[in-house]
Amino acid sequence: MLEPIYKAAQTYQIPIFADSLSGMRRFDHVLTNYDTWLASEHRAEWTPDAVVRFGAAPVSKRLNQWLQDVPCILIEQPGSFRDPSNQATVVYGDAIDYVATINKSYDADLFKRFVLFEQITESTKPALSGESALTRHLLASRLERIFVSNSMPIRDIDTTLSAGQSIDVVANRGANGIDGIISSALGACHDTDKAALLIGDLAFYHDSNALQLVKSHPGSFSIVVVNNDGGGIFSFLPQASIAPQMFEDLFGTPLQLNLRGFADTYGLSYQRLEQPEDVTAAIEAGIQLIEFPSDRVTNVAEHRRWTASITDRLTMGNES
Repeated sequence: MLEPIYKAAQTYQIPIFADSLSGMRRFDHVLTNYDTWLASEHRAEWTPDAVVRFGAAPVSKRLNQWLQDVPCILIEQPGSFRDPSNQATVVYGDAIDYVATINKSYDADLFKRFVLFEQITESTKPALSGESALTRHLLASRLERIFVSNSMPIRDIDTTLSAGQSIDVVANRGANGIDGIISSALGACHDTDKAALLIGDLAFYHDSNALQLVKSHPGSFSIVVVNNDGGGIFSFLPQASIAPQMFEDLFGTPLQLNLRGFADTYGLSYQRLEQPEDVTAAIEAGIQLIEFPSDRVTNVAEHRRWTASITDRLTMGNES
């Protein structure tokens, strides 16, 4: 189903926005970095007249906000209704049949502009640091499948997974929360020879008893834990501005986990990474529990600095 849609869109130069859970990302020239360049103050100038969506709602909050007032046609299979906004016009039928109705007189200027934005963003990815750099190197590892936890891991995957990468990304989409992630990952990756789970320390703790099952995985399975001592996503949200101690008690919830202790308890191999790029060798060595130490405050600053470096280039006229 995906290939005919991709070919038709490329023929008529219609932009395809594909998130990290979409199989469309395995194709070249689809748009994958929109969550970054949509942080620009100029985004309203690029708003399309209409959107056609195949499948579930996008992961990106920025994308959803940007398109919230744009007429949307959702092509669905009979019996499905994946429209949490309840604003789309739902058309039931075969997505392949709908490809033939794509407007052949589409104005390609917007497409060319978005392609330039993608190129600008891609050119800056080697400068990513910290948790985002870890995610980028993990995606470059020779993995058959990667299961991604909610909150920051799925957002970092969505930021760093580029077009043309064929790795299979799986997540508990729509299940907002941190319960049962290790169990879900082991189940979803049971048929793979080489897979990994990217997870934060808080979600890791909530399902740590599932570590008992890691040794029964038939292939190589690595758990990569971003240990920023709490819930990293909340440092990006408005509640981060409340009194520091209240924030830590209610949202940060630091656990001070000893991950080596978990590895010893369940008889797993363990490695603490010194640099983000070290994850590749750890994966190749089949290390079962990999820890990447991080800092929540630093992570926010690194994300915002990188995003600002891109939006600044767009503001200075490089988008024209």
